[in-house]
Amino acid sequence: MTFETARTWLNELLSAINWPQNVIWVRNSRFLVLPAATARDDVPARLALFQPPANPNDDFAKREYQKARRRGLLVRLEALGKTENGVTYARIDPTREPGAGEVGVIGFTSGAKVMAASSPPLVTAVQSRLSWFLLKRSLKKWIRQRDRALRAA
Repeated sequence: MTFETARTWLNELLSAINWPQNVIWVRNSRFLVLPAATARDDVPARLALFQPPANPNDDFAKREYQKARRRGLLVRLEALGKTENGVTYARIDPTREPGAGEVGVIGFTSGAKVMAASSPPLVTAVQSRLSWFLLKRSLKKWIRQRDRALRAA
């Protein structure tokens, strides 16, 4: 499957779930999915983006997609979150093997899969390198504490 076909497939998914089709691609190292502040279902998770690009940068996404496919990897085109001003942030996620539940009808087709969050997270742009560092450090600490608590239970 070509990038253009996968991109069209992503646009169809975004249209079906009422997300904006104006897609801005972000690097995998420039976003964090933060846990919701509470365990309630009506409180969405948060998506932090470090210095998000202002343009769609389809060339970057196409290069990443083609590079992954040349290496024989499967590729997820994942819509991460949307903003009120009509932008969907997405990423190219190469992987060696499909995850649990990704095989078959809801899985990869011709080496690609499009996906989006069932409930869109709140998107926050982080411009400061110091703020980004502190946010990443805080998330790592939270994950360690959560893992410790789960092992104890």
